[in-house]
Amino acid sequence: MRRILLTFFILFLSVSNGHAMELTLEECITQALENNRNLKTFEMDVLASEEDIKTSRTKFLPLLHLKGNYTMLDKSDVIIFNSNLFAPGIPPEDIESSLKNRDMYGLSLSIEQPLFTGGYLTHSFMKSRILNEEARYGIERQKNLLVFEVKKAFHEALKEQLYKGILEKIIESKKEKLRVLKERHKEGYTSLEDVLILENELTGSELELYKAKNKGDFALSKLKRLMYHKNDELTLKGEPINGFLTASLQELEESALRNREDLKLSLARMKAAAEDIGIAKSEFYPKASLEGRYMLQKETNITRPEVWMLTGMINWALFEWGRTKSEVKKAEAVRQKLRYEYEELERMIMLEAEFAWRSCKENEKEIEIKEKRLKTAEYRFNQAIDRYTEGIIKMADLFEMEAELIKAYNEYIIAISDLDISLAHLEASTSTTEERWFSICDIYRPDFDSISKTLKELISKKNKNEQEEMPNEAKHSANMSDSDRLTKSPEDRFAEIKEEKVLSNPTIVVQVAAFKTKHNAEKLMKNLLKKITDKKIIIHHKKGHYKVRITGFKDKAEAEDIIRNSGIKDYLIIRVHNGH
Repeated sequence: MRRILLTFFILFLSVSNGHAMELTLEECITQALENNRNLKTFEMDVLASEEDIKTSRTKFLPLLHLKGNYTMLDKSDVIIFNSNLFAPGIPPEDIESSLKNRDMYGLSLSIEQPLFTGGYLTHSFMKSRILNEEARYGIERQKNLLVFEVKKAFHEALKEQLYKGILEKIIESKKEKLRVLKERHKEGYTSLEDVLILENELTGSELELYKAKNKGDFALSKLKRLMYHKNDELTLKGEPINGFLTASLQELEESALRNREDLKLSLARMKAAAEDIGIAKSEFYPKASLEGRYMLQKETNITRPEVWMLTGMINWALFEWGRTKSEVKKAEAVRQKLRYEYEELERMIMLEAEFAWRSCKENEKEIEIKEKRLKTAEYRFNQAIDRYTEGIIKMADLFEMEAELIKAYNEYIIAISDLDISLAHLEASTSTTEERWFSICDIYRPDFDSISKTLKELISKKNKNEQEEMPNEAKHSANMSDSDRLTKSPEDRFAEIKEEKVLSNPTIVVQVAAFKTKHNAEKLMKNLLKKITDKKIIIHHKKGHYKVRITGFKDKAEAEDIIRNSGIKDYLIIRVHNGH
C-alpha cells in the first residue's frame, strides 16, 4: 500500500511540474517583493539602522563594569622606613621590612554615568534615528523601482505572447492556403507566382513568430530573474490596458515632489549632516562623568579587604591646534554639498515626471493613430475580399492586404503595451498610483478567426468553381472562319460575342477579370477587342459574376505569349479538360 501511495505521489508531482505556472501581474509583483535579493539587502540596512538606534540610546545610561585580577611577583614587596623618620635618631638608619606577599588578587565593580558631553550623545542618538528613516526611504524607493521593472518585463512578455498567438493562427491558415494553392497549381488553375508569393509570406510570418518567441522568452527570463522564480515554465495571465491619462503635468510634478522616496532620503541625509555638525561642536565643551567603585582584594599589611570609592571626573580639551574647528567646518561643507544635491534632485525628479507624462501623452496619440490605421487596414482587407471575388485583384494581393492588417494590429498592440510601460514609469517617477489619473478604454480587436475562415472558404470556393464552370460550351461561333472574324469590325464582333454565354469547348482559357455588373465587363471587353484581334473574347455569366475571357489558344505557351505581348498584367490561365 505504501508503494502505491508513493508511486501516486511521485506521478502527481511530475504531472504538476509538467504544467506551466500561470501568473497575473499582481502575483508577479508579490513574488518579486518577497524573493528579490537586491531588495533584501536594503531590508538588512533597515535592521542594522534599528540596532544603531538601540546602541545610541544605551550611551545615555550608566555602564556597569566588573573587573578581576590576580598577580604573581618574583619577590615580595618591601616597606622602607627612612632614618630619623619619627624623631632624631629614630630610627637610627634605614630599615627595610618585607611584606612576605608574592601574590595578590582583587575584584572590582564600577558604575560610570556620563553627566555632560556637550551634546555629543544627543546628536548621535538623533543621527541614528535619521539614518533609520533614510534606510526606510531607501527600501521603499527600491520597491517602487522593482515594481516598475516587473511591470515593464511583464508587459513586454505579454505583448510578445499575444502577438505570438496571433501569428500561430495566421501561419496555420497560410499553411492551409498554401496546400490548396499547390493543388490548384497542379491542376493548372493558378499560377506559380501565387504559390511563390504565399510561400514567401509564410516564411516571413515564421520569421516574425521566431522573433516574437525570442523576445518573449528573454522578457520572461528577465521577469523570472526579478522574481527569483524557480520553475522553468511560466505563462502570463492578463492583457494590455488601453486608456488615457487625465492628470495634468502640474499635478504629477507636485505629487513627485511630495512622494518621491529618494527626495525624502536626500532630505534625511541633510538632517543627518546637521547632527554631524552638532557632534563636531561638542568637542568645544568639557566632558563630565561620575564613577562609583567597590573593590574586594587580598588583605595585606598596607591594603584592606574591602574598599569603595566615588569619583567625579571632568575632561576639557583647552588647546588642540584647531582640530575641532576644522571638523566643524568639514561637517558644514558636507551639509552644504547635500543641500546642493537635494536641489538638483528636485529638478531631476520634476524633469523625470514631465518626461513620463509626455511619454504617456505621446503613446496615447500613437494608439489613436495606430487604431485608425488598423481600422483602415481592416476596411481595405474587406474591400479586397470583394474585389477578389469580382476577379479584379489576384490572390497574392489579398494575401498582401491580410499581411498589412496583421502588421497594423501588431503595431496597435505594441503601442498599447508601450503605454502600459510608460504608465509604470510614471508611477515610479511620482511614487503614486492614483486610479483617478487614468481612464480605461476598450481595445479594438479584428476577428482574426473569422478572417482566416473567410480566406479558407474563398480558396476552396475558387478551386471548386474553376473545376465546375468549364463544361462543354456552345458552338455559337464554331462555323465562323478566322477570316470572317478578322473582316468584321470590333463593334460587330462585340455585338455578336457579348451575347454568348458558353465557350466553344477550348483547351486553354485566359480569364482577365470578373465583375458584379455587366457594364464593367462590357467596357473591359471593348478595350480588349482593340488589343487582341485574332482571338475570341466573351463574357461568361455565372453565379452573379460577369467574367471576361479570351479563348481559342492552342496551348498554354501561346496564351502566355499573346497575353504578354498585349500588355495585360493581371490574368488567370485556366486549363479545360474535355468532357468536364
